[in-house]
Amino acid sequence: MSLHYATIGYTAAPDPDVTLKVPVGGNYALRLPRTEEIDPWDMHPHRLADGTVIGPWPNDPQTALIVPAVTGLAHIAVDATWQGTWNDGVVRRAYVVGDNFPYELGYETDGPEMAWTTMTFVKAGDPFVIMFGHTAATPQTLLSARVNIAINDDVADPPTNRLHVRRGTDPGQNPEPRQ
Repeated sequence: MSLHYATIGYTAAPDPDVTLKVPVGGNYALRLPRTEEIDPWDMHPHRLADGTVIGPWPNDPQTALIVPAVTGLAHIAVDATWQGTWNDGVVRRAYVVGDNFPYELGYETDGPEMAWTTMTFVKAGDPFVIMFGHTAATPQTLLSARVNIAINDDVADPPTNRLHVRRGTDPGQNPEPRQ
């Protein structure tokens, strides 16, 4: 078995003049700096396969791209902290978007902390992004975010079903895995 992995994220905006505001009524593709990452297979690339150079964070939206290094079964984990409090009436969400994802893989919470994992089949070179959104009437600040991806390339064909595990950080949650 060969495992390819990457950890991409930040614990606070690396530039104090930059805050990550998720706009009202929209979705924000999480643009990730290259300051706190472990990426031996270049899954958060500086240059795309066609030679396009990805510009500096946070100006270039392509800094949101995660490009699988190999084809296989991927375990994707997202941890994020928003500014806010539990049960403040705001639903915050995160999900994976890509051309080869036939449906949304995501998670919602009514608190400022979220952690979720999913397993899905990915293809080498087919990029995806992590999107964030919310239901608040004002822009919301994302304080930290981290994406972990591990791909088992021994799985050559897409599985017939996909296990999606929702792991919330609210002590009152007890989500059930779904097939």
